Amino acid sequence: MSHFAKTFFADTDKFYDREKGELTPYFYEKLPAVSEERRARVERVRNDAVKAELLAAELLRDYALKEVFGIENPKIEKNEFEKPYLKGETGKFFNISHSGNIVACTVSDVECGLDIESFENPHDLMNIAGRFFSTPEQSVIMMSPNPTEAFCRLWTIRESYVKMRGTGFSMGLKALKCGFRRGKASMFVNEIYQKDAFFQEFRNIYLYRACICTPCEVEHEVKKTEL
Repeated sequence: MSHFAKTFFADTDKFYDREKGELTPYFYEKLPAVSEERRARVERVRNDAVKAELLAAELLRDYALKEVFGIENPKIEKNEFEKPYLKGETGKFFNISHSGNIVACTVSDVECGLDIESFENPHDLMNIAGRFFSTPEQSVIMMSPNPTEAFCRLWTIRESYVKMRGTGFSMGLKALKCGFRRGKASMFVNEIYQKDAFFQEFRNIYLYRACICTPCEVEHEVKKTEL
């Protein structure tokens, strides 16, 4: 039996004017369309750019669930580690990520984890890598012609794995190590190869690295969406 995953992404430019540094009228037009819980969360945030990301992420999730599964007004709950899931549904999963001015949502018929990171702006690379990455991984970053992108690649693989598992960071990031064979990513936890973790990296978005993780192989499709 074949399985699938579909990733939708959109930018937040219609919601936040970066030149003016302020929310747009479109943001306020769309705000009533999201759940009361998300609306309250958006309104608590002080940073307007983050407000735009949170609103766009919820709208994109609702769009993706309707487009793929025909679900309208989804009932969302969270597990004990704060991973959201569809209440009362089986074989229908989703995961959201956002970075910079991009929001993304993966929907699948199996558990999934998604992470997207912008490598446009420098990170405190070696400080973070020294705390969480193995020595070989740190070497890969330092020797890369684009250390920030190399760092983001390793980070998105890790993050997508943790999000797929749905246990938060309880396992500890230092226990994780990325492996590569013929360019294909794999995961080790405390040096044990994870047979039920499959990664698909994609670079469809300029200046971003992204990755999904699923417990089995899937047919993956990426699509840009207008919100």
